[in-house]
Amino acid sequence: MRVVNIAGQMAAGGTQSLAMSLAAELRKRGHEAQTWFLYLRSPTYIGQEGVRVLLHHPAKGKIYLLRLLMRLVQQLRSFRPDAVVTFGLYANIPGQMGAFVAGVPVRIASQQNPSWIHSRLARYLDWTIGSLGVYTANIAASHSVYESFNGYPKPYLKRLRVIHTGLVFSKSFLEPAEAREKFALPKQVRLVVNVGRLAEQKNQELLLQALPFVPEVHLAIAGDGKLRQTLVQLAVRLGVQDRVHLLGEVPPAAIPDLLRAGNLFAFPSRWEGFSVAVLEAMHAGLPVIASEIPPLREIIGSADGGPAGLLLPADDARAWALAIQRLLRDDRLRTALSLRAQQQAAFFGLKSMVDGYEQCIRDAIA
Repeated sequence: MRVVNIAGQMAAGGTQSLAMSLAAELRKRGHEAQTWFLYLRSPTYIGQEGVRVLLHHPAKGKIYLLRLLMRLVQQLRSFRPDAVVTFGLYANIPGQMGAFVAGVPVRIASQQNPSWIHSRLARYLDWTIGSLGVYTANIAASHSVYESFNGYPKPYLKRLRVIHTGLVFSKSFLEPAEAREKFALPKQVRLVVNVGRLAEQKNQELLLQALPFVPEVHLAIAGDGKLRQTLVQLAVRLGVQDRVHLLGEVPPAAIPDLLRAGNLFAFPSRWEGFSVAVLEAMHAGLPVIASEIPPLREIIGSADGGPAGLLLPADDARAWALAIQRLLRDDRLRTALSLRAQQQAAFFGLKSMVDGYEQCIRDAIA
């Protein structure tokens, strides 16, 4: 079976990692699977097996969008896949339309974020092509994402199902001191780690605002984005610039080493559909503090014996500071959350996710 996974931009993000992981696991199962990116933002996966980039810059304007669709249709007709799987709304719309025009028999969209975060035009296009049968099937990454589509037409909803995101986590072989040396981080401090784009959604400003209340704590953030300079200026204004380490975009393969360097993981995101970053931290056994939003409750809040992390409002810096202090001072709580996190993370494995996608493709072919 030939499968093409289509993601939007090539960059070091959870959605991109998901597309790459699905393709790699399908190849292990004997399928011919590739991952195509609509355009290049950073060369994260250049040179890796089965990877293509359609455009080397974002497709802006009608001419560029038309060029993108034409190139996509041409390459799909040349490769002749049995199925196309697209990841995220801004890959679903051009990817599924291109696959439909190219005559690909099985077209599976995946909804990685709640419907309400997208523009009205994007929601309308998704609503329309998802109801008219352009999507053979439509996958929601979590129950909270699924529920965000309540009120969509019945023809849309009958194709929508939940397949939880999963991953295989490769634990770091480094000692904590070695991991800190790798990222030029101070060795004799308490270190909070965050992974995510420097964007309003990820809300790293809240972590900086918490730092004045925890003077012994340093913060390391892996990610880049348009708010980098804003965070730098905020750190200076708060007088915490010496304790904030902006690492830039860290390759996905190096994330386990970064997590090994930390004492705990903090993720104050304002919204998510699912979070690969939180799931990786849980696999690594880091105690997690995360924002109290439905998808993170879904990941963290149902471990046997209690929640696998602390959930807090995404707008209360003082509460986050108190939670950081509590975790760093309470060895028993930190150990308990670490064990629960690893147990809970096991429910979100790559095998079960790929089983779901593979069965979805087989059902559509049948």
